[in-house]
Amino acid sequence: MNNKKKIYKIIPIEKTNSAILTFQQNIKKNDDIIKNESIEWEYNDKKIDELILDIDNKFELYLKVYRCNISEDYIINENINMPILYMVVNYKDKLYFGNFFDIYVFFVSNEKIDINNNEKINGNYIMKFIFENNIYNKRNKEIKINNFINLNDIIKKMIFMLNSEEMISIYNVLFNEIKKNRQNENKFDFSLSEPTKKYISKNNIKNKYF
Repeated sequence: MNNKKKIYKIIPIEKTNSAILTFQQNIKKNDDIIKNESIEWEYNDKKIDELILDIDNKFELYLKVYRCNISEDYIINENINMPILYMVVNYKDKLYFGNFFDIYVFFVSNEKIDINNNEKINGNYIMKFIFENNIYNKRNKEIKINNFINLNDIIKKMIFMLNSEEMISIYNVLFNEIKKNRQNENKFDFSLSEPTKKYISKNNIKNKYF
């Protein structure tokens, strides 16, 4: 009886819309925790694994990026949206710390993925904003990425986008709602009671950054 399951990683082929599925390791069959890898990237000619952005001297954003490992079960069951990486966008000020959202990059295969085949897979890349509160997730559509240049290029585009005036206005709305919600409930609850009227525009992001 096989008590192991295989872990894979989707490796993008640079400057294309293709990728390769690569085997990483075996883990116990009943192990539901699959660790993702914190990665370094280049920013202002330096190698870093975390970036802190100051937002209007009100609060800070803490950004970390992780490469995704995926199980054979996920590949067999999903077989379409394969996560490549994600950026965790946390906020912090003197009183509050929590998660605004995560930004995921997925490889979407045009064909059924064979876990025993390590040949090139054709498809495309998309980006999604995943909010802590599901109400916001319903407002956001997939953002298509034309040609995956490389990991560092994608991360730089994310950071550039996160520094935009459009995004800063969204942070402020979210942060004000979080503070109001916490003050009303007088407890550390990261949930948001009502959806913000401002949300990420698919077209604006697409036209400006990808």
